[in-house]
Amino acid sequence: MNKFIQLFEYLTSLTKKGYNYTFELTSTGIRLIEKNLFFSPDKFTIKEYYKLDGIKDPKDASLIFAIESNDGLFKGALITAYSAFNEFLSADLIKKLALHPKPLNN
Repeated sequence: MNKFIQLFEYLTSLTKKGYNYTFELTSTGIRLIEKNLFFSPDKFTIKEYYKLDGIKDPKDASLIFAIESNDGLFKGALITAYSAFNEFLSADLIKKLALHPKPLNN
């Protein structure tokens, strides 16, 4: 299946579950784009995630995280390259993003 079709399907599914916001990685946490709010790793929970394999190269894999703020006010998706776990990210954030042993689509 085309990676972009899979991405659309996962995001549509998450939207139906109430994950309506968009998050982006920062060096020490995540930022809720629509509200310009920052969440350190101890302020959010990863509820589920999906891995999209690279079409031609496994290094092109992506991850989609379903994230909820600990206060329950904000639910959204974070899309990142699988290789995003690099020295740019804090150790606490890498640990938080690596909590789940297997993605839901496997």
